[in-house]
Amino acid sequence: MAIFEIIVTVLGLILFEIITSVDNAIINADVLKTMQQKSRKWFLFWGIIIGVFIIRGLLPWAIVWASNPQIGA
Repeated sequence: MAIFEIIVTVLGLILFEIITSVDNAIINADVLKTMQQKSRKWFLFWGIIIGVFIIRGLLPWAIVWASNPQIGA
């Protein structure tokens, strides 16, 4: 793959991540303002654990491994 294609792909993924993160933050803020304090803490704690570590951490790894298990072996 040419360096230009790699740069365009990475920049596209960065832009996509920024747009979806901002959209998610806006929706979360709207939902959080209607919750009680205890529910907010639960939502934020588990949302960070699930969203950051599982969805953005383990899920991409699992997809790559499922599509090509020899990688990393």
